Amino acid sequence: MLRKNLTIIYRYIATLIMLVVLAVGCSEDSTAPDDDHHFEAIGLTLRQNGVDIVSYENGAVTGEIEVEEGLTTTLISVRFLLEDGTEGIPEDDEFSLRLNIEDESIASIVQHAGEDWSFHIKGESHGHTDLTISVLHGDHADFESAPIEIHVEEHGGEEEPVGLIILEEDTGDTLITVNNGTVTGSLSVAAGDTTDHLVVFFLNDEGETFQPDPAEHALTFINADAATAEAMQHEDEAYEMVVVGKQAGSTTFVVRLLHDGTPEFDTPDIPVTVTQ
Repeated sequence: MLRKNLTIIYRYIATLIMLVVLAVGCSEDSTAPDDDHHFEAIGLTLRQNGVDIVSYENGAVTGEIEVEEGLTTTLISVRFLLEDGTEGIPEDDEFSLRLNIEDESIASIVQHAGEDWSFHIKGESHGHTDLTISVLHGDHADFESAPIEIHVEEHGGEEEPVGLIILEEDTGDTLITVNNGTVTGSLSVAAGDTTDHLVVFFLNDEGETFQPDPAEHALTFINADAATAEAMQHEDEAYEMVVVGKQAGSTTFVVRLLHDGTPEFDTPDIPVTVTQ
């Protein structure tokens, strides 16, 4: 009888151990990323204003990121080169972008909500440093680039603005040109919608683009009819803007450049059409 009871007890304990092991295994499987599901990339491209500025392939980096001291780049998008020759980004939430700058006293990362596979670089002080880009999968990297050089230039001296251009950040397309007091182009947005991010560059008397030192300068917008459309600065970006469509119709706005709080340059009226 004793032997029979011991056998029953041993079987009971063994069954409990098996159940615990299965429960722990299932728990781990439900939270851990699928180790068989990796993002296979062999290189990358960095795209800014519709132009490829950096490529990394076969272990070699071509190009660099350039920014002036005190300024922030326009949006830089990451596209990974896949083995079949196409470009793409991971589509699953288990992957994320990691950006590591070697010397953050020279340059730093700026990212806004929704910019999961893109970023900006802010020039902190003139010099050179490196950026490494990785694709994180759980607690490990499926991909890591070689160091990509960032060149932060000293801010150029004061220039006199005589005109400006407004371009679409993603594509680099010029939407508005102001030169010799004449506006070429127009903006359009649907009611209840907001334009993509727009970037303002000023023109000097030689037709070259520049952005004044944001420590001394700021943009402001004068909206003729804010009930129809409103031009405004995009978050904390010194020279980025958006236009919000309020109701169908046509209106205008003026871009004003302030120098230490005093108006330095005003555009003529820039037209905006708000569609239904």
